[in-house]
Amino acid sequence: MILSRSDAIPPGGLFCDGFNMSSVIEVCRNMREWDRREIFALREYDSAMDLAMEIYALRRQFTLFNILRTHEAGPAVAVFGVVPRHPGVATVGLFATPEFSRIAAATVFWIREHVRWHLFRNTDLHRLECKVLCGHRSAERFVRYCGARSEGIRAAIGRNREDYQEFVWLRSELEAI
Repeated sequence: MILSRSDAIPPGGLFCDGFNMSSVIEVCRNMREWDRREIFALREYDSAMDLAMEIYALRRQFTLFNILRTHEAGPAVAVFGVVPRHPGVATVGLFATPEFSRIAAATVFWIREHVRWHLFRNTDLHRLECKVLCGHRSAERFVRYCGARSEGIRAAIGRNREDYQEFVWLRSELEAI
């Protein structure tokens, strides 16, 4: 499923497109250093092309997948996806290039005001999860701004024993608002 431009265009110029392999490769090759550390610490490889191929292999499993751009014809600056992990539970992920700062506020708005509502109202999901590498301060702030709360530290789950903070959005908490 893709949330398109017509579903919600937040202020600040965020454009969303569906799966496009060349855009995925572009973001994988140019992602921010902290995103690179966070992603590859949970994988057996360090290759941008291997990551792009993993995303390609999973593309039909995504509940939601978008390429984020600063303007309609602009370069891809982020990959955003929601992948089911267990019945009713999905993992949320986003990684980006340094240009993401131009659409970060608009992306927060889009996720808070549209994505999470859409997922909880139109799917059987009751829990969304996101892991953030401890020390990746901008990602921690971003996820909190998107409305997630921390459930605590998952110690030594990275391949070199990196710690991650687990964040969550729960349908029951959103319904209580």
